[in-house]
Amino acid sequence: MDGTQKLTSIRRFHSQVGAAPVQTARRLIRGLAIYFLRFSVLAVCLTAPLWAAEGPDVIQFAEDRIGMAPTDFDFGVTGHGDAGRWSIVRDVTAAGGVALEQSNNDPTDDRFDFAVYRSLFLKNFAASARVKLITGTIKSAGLVFRFLDSKNYYVLVENALEGRVDIFRVKDGDMKRVSGRDADVVMNHWQTLKLIADADRFDVWLDEIFLFTVWDRAILTEGGIGLWTREANVTRFDQFKITPLAWSETP
Repeated sequence: MDGTQKLTSIRRFHSQVGAAPVQTARRLIRGLAIYFLRFSVLAVCLTAPLWAAEGPDVIQFAEDRIGMAPTDFDFGVTGHGDAGRWSIVRDVTAAGGVALEQSNNDPTDDRFDFAVYRSLFLKNFAASARVKLITGTIKSAGLVFRFLDSKNYYVLVENALEGRVDIFRVKDGDMKRVSGRDADVVMNHWQTLKLIADADRFDVWLDEIFLFTVWDRAILTEGGIGLWTREANVTRFDQFKITPLAWSETP
């Protein structure tokens, strides 16, 4: 073997030796990537059921029942005065062209109208609804939850008169504020209230803007979920959604 052949052999040897660590490193990186991909998929599979048991239950208001109350709600009033007048109305600004309206503007003090969806009775859930305050002196409406009866429940309220969003507790017919904060609540404008109830923790949003978290243990059982207005209000509701959460704790 002459000098040229020896030099060529040496270069080939070094080339093969140098390539081995690179190939090993590439195999290691490829293996780690596959591992982390599998781990990520597994993590999603394990954690997703902890958040929601299923997709949201979207309550539809049917066009063929214009002028009538929906059949899948129970209606009532907390306090005194006339019962609410709940009916489906046409509204071109609503998502489906129709909305649920409470139109009784009875001014009796501390009269709270509610419409509770009868198909779900939950403790832990996410719920939201678009709310439009049409007229009223108190200018308040919202979502009732963990509803036990007309005198015992929670309610998430948007108030255009005070410019606030609050959670109230109704216990034996007595209504008390749990917590809340100032918010940009306006009349004659669709705004989305959202609530996540998880045991004694409640998280609140308005128009996808997080507002506050509060803890309360007064009602730690399953209950109804629905819509709510105060006295002397005409209010419309749209896109009412309820998502059950998978877990159910025992307090």
